[in-house]
Amino acid sequence: FNLGGRFPWPRQTEALVLYSFFFGYIITHVPGGWMADKFGGRWVLFNCLTFSAIVTALFPWCTVKGGYIMAVVLRGLLGIFQVK
Repeated sequence: FNLGGRFPWPRQTEALVLYSFFFGYIITHVPGGWMADKFGGRWVLFNCLTFSAIVTALFPWCTVKGGYIMAVVLRGLLGIFQVK
């Protein structure tokens, strides 16, 4: 089936999906700095970029299969991995 690149979600659901990214982004600043101090910035940046690419690649398929709950979870993970 073709949704034309859009999901038929209400505005509140779309807002929740978008907000979940920022929640994940905010909570990882201090732990990200600590990890960069302990393991090195290159290691943290490499892992963050790798996991961000994986989550981004899986996002469309998982969202179609899992609905908005999966979209919220994946966007939250994406925010967590954007610690750089």
